[in-house]
Amino acid sequence: QNEPTLAGLRLLLIASTQVVKYHLPIFMDRSNAIEGQRINLTVGAAPTSFFICNWYRGSDSQEKLIVTVYLPPLSGYVFGPAYTGRETPGPNCSLRIENLNQDDSGTYTVTKDGPSVHGTGNHSVEVLGLLPKPNMSTVQLFRENMDLVHLKCETTVKFANISWLQNGKPLSSCPRIQLSNNKQTLTIQPVLRHDAGAYQCQISNPFSAQRSDTTTISVIYGPDPPVIKMTAKSLTQPSNGRLSCKASSFPEAEYCWFHNGKEFSKNPEILLKDIQSGTYTCQATNPFTHLLVIIICLLSAEIVLKPNVIVKPSPFLVEFQDVWLYCDTTVTQDVSWFKDGNFFAKGRKLYIASVTRNNTGEYWCRVSNGITALDSDHVYLSVIYGPEKPVIRPNDVCNEEHINIILFCKADAYPEPQYAWFRDNLIPISPEVLTRKIIPENSGDYACQATNPTSKMTSKTTMEIDMIDFLPKPNVTAKPNSAIEELHPVSFFCSAPKDLMITWFKDGELYTSESHLSDNNKTLSIASVTKSDAGGYQCQITNHTSRRISDILSFNVVYGPDTPAIQPTQRYYNEHTNVVLTCKADSFPQPRYIWFHNGKEIDTGQKLLLEDFTEDKTGSYICQAGNDLLQKKRNSSSLEIYLEKSE
Repeated sequence: QNEPTLAGLRLLLIASTQVVKYHLPIFMDRSNAIEGQRINLTVGAAPTSFFICNWYRGSDSQEKLIVTVYLPPLSGYVFGPAYTGRETPGPNCSLRIENLNQDDSGTYTVTKDGPSVHGTGNHSVEVLGLLPKPNMSTVQLFRENMDLVHLKCETTVKFANISWLQNGKPLSSCPRIQLSNNKQTLTIQPVLRHDAGAYQCQISNPFSAQRSDTTTISVIYGPDPPVIKMTAKSLTQPSNGRLSCKASSFPEAEYCWFHNGKEFSKNPEILLKDIQSGTYTCQATNPFTHLLVIIICLLSAEIVLKPNVIVKPSPFLVEFQDVWLYCDTTVTQDVSWFKDGNFFAKGRKLYIASVTRNNTGEYWCRVSNGITALDSDHVYLSVIYGPEKPVIRPNDVCNEEHINIILFCKADAYPEPQYAWFRDNLIPISPEVLTRKIIPENSGDYACQATNPTSKMTSKTTMEIDMIDFLPKPNVTAKPNSAIEELHPVSFFCSAPKDLMITWFKDGELYTSESHLSDNNKTLSIASVTKSDAGGYQCQITNHTSRRISDILSFNVVYGPDTPAIQPTQRYYNEHTNVVLTCKADSFPQPRYIWFHNGKEIDTGQKLLLEDFTEDKTGSYICQAGNDLLQKKRNSSSLEIYLEKSE
């Protein structure tokens, strides 16, 4: 170890009547002190000069002194009684402690002295040890709703966090499941069957975690009431059937079968020769508690034949007519009806009064004798209805040569109705769809009549159509449909009759650039498109009494990308914060973004997230925007970002 110079010692002995005191902050170079690793304690700056520095483990008493360090212009250091051989002083009176153990936990105090000045500070260090594996108390069998369970997590660690797991998943407390204050003891009262499983306790600190071996809890319960299931190999002839008996129980239940009171089998499944009639009793016994339950099944040797459905008056019905469905079968005790795959009713007879169109569907009956069930063939009920009042929908078609109006007629009915058109109550003109030229002579009352071809019922709707000064809707087309900025021209065409006034609109606003219009305003031409030409285009036709406007034609201009920009432009960030950078470039279609850090590609997408910002993430960031249609790419300016410097 180094000794201070004699002149330095004399300087430190200068006495002063007044001493100015300072608080010295202490910083640890990591968030957790972990057993077996190292820490470095540094002392914050103070607005004065010191000549001597002391480190203590605990209070600043001589027996707890670790090291004395002489500061410039002096040099050297002297170890004290609390030095363990693992401490090393560093620049500016920092202290490094190697190979930490839990005895190093506690408060570390630093003092600094100089002429008429004294500084002191302290810092608490908790060394997190590698946790030992905990142990759990062993348990035995428990009886459901009778016993309580005590599990204890045994560990030598005093301040570790304790949690419990069942079958590898966290166990939550509830009124039946309680934890002691220190969470070392788990109590379940009363225990239930779903509490059975593999239990573990886990101890943890911010650095590590350890789980105990599993302890299995077995819960004795049951038997619950047995369930009997029946099967038969052949459904229409006497044959061998099977009865199986199952009761939920732990341990597994033992079974005994009786036929008409006489024991004949100890297997859970039995074979019935020719489906013998009689009383079958299944007895289930828990071999541990000797509790038993029984279930009785009455079987008939009745032969089941496939049923048949009879419909009266007919499967073809007029709406609001009554209908009967009969299930023709020899079985009387269990008959069910189904419609479109869903249960509908019970009983051999099914009566539906005043059917509606909602009763249309597929019906069948199912019969069962307790051993097996059979379905009839399916019958389809068709309900004839309508026609409802027809709806007339006009649609006009406009071009240079023809101006027509098309009338569509639709009425709800089953079967599909037949249509006929009438003009001014005269003879029929045309079925289904009517097309008329738009001229004054064709004005008048147009009627559509729908007729149900089965019921012969009819329904009619009349619409008055005035074709005097009628204007059809114009239509806008573009050639080409889209264009590249400053490269392609475009022309928009308005299909409209001759001798009408035509005006153009873009994005709902009147288009005022007359130099782009030709052919009596039917054509709008742009010699070299720019991105401002993208939008929705319409043309409007007008005569002396009315006007009509076309639907919107959306026109896209392919351009870009412009030079991208990175936001925010902030250059300094605190360590361990999350930094989010956003890149924006104007382009159509939307650009594809690539991020570069110090010249190396690191990510894609409009946003870049830098989690836990540290020194290795500082440097130059560039965003590149690319237009895949134009095969163009542009880079942003470089953004240099750094760690915020601590004072």
